[in-house]
Amino acid sequence: MVIFKPKMEGKTASGITLANGSFQLFTLNADRDGALEGEYVVLISKTIEVDEKGNEIDYDSMQNLDPLAPLQKPGKTVFLIPEKYAAVDSSELSVTVQRGKNHFDFSLER
Repeated sequence: MVIFKPKMEGKTASGITLANGSFQLFTLNADRDGALEGEYVVLISKTIEVDEKGNEIDYDSMQNLDPLAPLQKPGKTVFLIPEKYAAVDSSELSVTVQRGKNHFDFSLER
């Protein structure tokens, strides 16, 4: 997930990353309308949930399970990229969005 959080007042923009790392943001609706002009702190996160044995939990496949079956315990969140990029107070990423098309590439330290 990629989130552009305004440094001042404004609307937050967010989007989901694709397998190749690309993303498109939306602010006002889900039609990928982008981010509004302004300065943003950029938050990036990629997490999975794992069970007590360290196996990834696939919540999507659990949708078809018996609704009367006992619920699985919540998993532990594992960050696949450094957790510092997921928080406003620790992310070192920032951008200025200008009118028109914008393109941003982010190099993340491991």
